[in-house]
Amino acid sequence: MKEIKKDVDCGDRTVRAILQFPDEPQDAVAIRKSVKSILMMELEEQMKAVSAGENRKKD
Repeated sequence: MKEIKKDVDCGDRTVRAILQFPDEPQDAVAIRKSVKSILMMELEEQMKAVSAGENRKKD
């Protein structure tokens, strides 16, 4: 579990704020990796298409 602690000044006193974030489930990590991979492949395809279009203009 990720925890962030921070002291916050509130006038004449200090309050300690503690935020706790549960660890991500393995499913969420796997989904994020899959989506990233799909987006990277699509970006590469788009870059190839743009590059091919620029090469045709030069010919």
